Amino acid sequence: MKAFIAAILLKMSVAHGLSPIKIRPSEITPGLKTRIEIDGQTYSSDEHHIVLPNLPTSSEGTTKILTVFLPGTRTSPEEAIDFLKSVNDGPVIGLSYEYLNSPDAKRNQLCSKYTGHEYQKCLKNQHRDALWGGNSEPGLWQEITWPQSIEGRLTL
Repeated sequence: MKAFIAAILLKMSVAHGLSPIKIRPSEITPGLKTRIEIDGQTYSSDEHHIVLPNLPTSSEGTTKILTVFLPGTRTSPEEAIDFLKSVNDGPVIGLSYEYLNSPDAKRNQLCSKYTGHEYQKCLKNQHRDALWGGNSEPGLWQEITWPQSIEGRLTL
């Protein structure tokens, strides 16, 4: 998270304001794989993270809670900028991350080769991989490396 915070602070010092700060994941971690192909369409997981500092306007030192917004599959944080601006209780990060290479409906269909508890486990694994990285269902979707995962993007 040190590199992520350092990048945000650097951009804040340059911006001198509360306008949205845009940081590409590749600016923080060079060499990340960023191409995702879904149903013949190419997408990028190197879309800008959107950071809205929403800093206190007084010196009272009020504590503000950080909100992290995860856009849905095939949606970038920039597409949700108006929503992010509406969350004004504290700093907001619209996080760009590597989502799985098939839409939810298709992953539901892929997991349907299992039944009962195993089907539920397969559906859980798809989100676990996106959150923490992994390849829990080889052959059903691509591996998500830790730096590409949601946890990895917040930690690096």
